[in-house]
Amino acid sequence: SLQQAPYISSKISMTDMISKGPSLVFGASGEQGRVVVEGLVDTGYSPVYAFTRLKHDTYLTDAIGAKLITGDLENPDDVRIALRQTRAQTVYLVTTTALPTEIGQTTGFSAAATAEFQAIVNFFHLLKAVYDEDKLPRHVVLS
Repeated sequence: SLQQAPYISSKISMTDMISKGPSLVFGASGEQGRVVVEGLVDTGYSPVYAFTRLKHDTYLTDAIGAKLITGDLENPDDVRIALRQTRAQTVYLVTTTALPTEIGQTTGFSAAATAEFQAIVNFFHLLKAVYDEDKLPRHVVLS
């Protein structure tokens, strides 16, 4: 059997190690995004911001308790504003495209999947640019 290092408590989970401060979920209105938002709210993250193209989503706001941010992931200004205004410590990018194993390896993808992959690459470049401006460390999860 594997032995645990003596300095790591077996009672500490990954969620205990990450701040439960502001969280921002891009792609929050899709099936997977809703589950991420629900999980964050249920485990005590607060506030949880749900970034979506929808102007109203009573399920996310009323039933779950998230704060809705309307914007377009492909609009750099929308993403930049959301990152700056929420000051989210944890950022989730929820997508349904299977990513290639290496950046730039897009052979075999449909045009839509290739465009979504490029949007993901652009998102991470933008995230870096915002960090360079505000120096706010963020945990980033790609799903």
